[in-house]
Amino acid sequence: MCNLEGSVNVSTLDKHFYSTRDGRRLLSLVDMVKPDMYFELHSYSPSSYERMTSPQRMEIEGAPPLVELERGILKGSVSPVLRSILYDTYPNPPELFFMLELPIGVKESEEIAVEILVAGLTSNTRLEFVEYLERNYPEQTLVGKELFERFAKKIGLGGEYP
Repeated sequence: MCNLEGSVNVSTLDKHFYSTRDGRRLLSLVDMVKPDMYFELHSYSPSSYERMTSPQRMEIEGAPPLVELERGILKGSVSPVLRSILYDTYPNPPELFFMLELPIGVKESEEIAVEILVAGLTSNTRLEFVEYLERNYPEQTLVGKELFERFAKKIGLGGEYP
């Protein structure tokens, strides 16, 4: 699922995304695969960095600010709309939701993101991956956890960070 040239970009933060063809396909894939851990990878224009990391992002976009891990790689949880759909619809939603945003055109960021994703994919448990994040990105993981917990409490969201 990618945003191809000429296609309309509907944010996963928008509940209407999940009634689009791509949104329905995403939900169908999650239902079919039933993953223990769910990963999303996005790209962003460097001009969007300030908006995505802004402390006001919650009020403006309905999601907490993303946290920079390194080299412009931003980390956050997936859309609260998706989390809610999965928690409300599926008896065993994924234990971990993880999203990375990569700056377009920064090769070093792509290489680091691959390392992070491999760590996630080779982790046997959610806890094992969280420990990897805490070892490699201790400050960012703590900030991300605090942001997520405040956000989850505010909207009554289930699950743990990340």
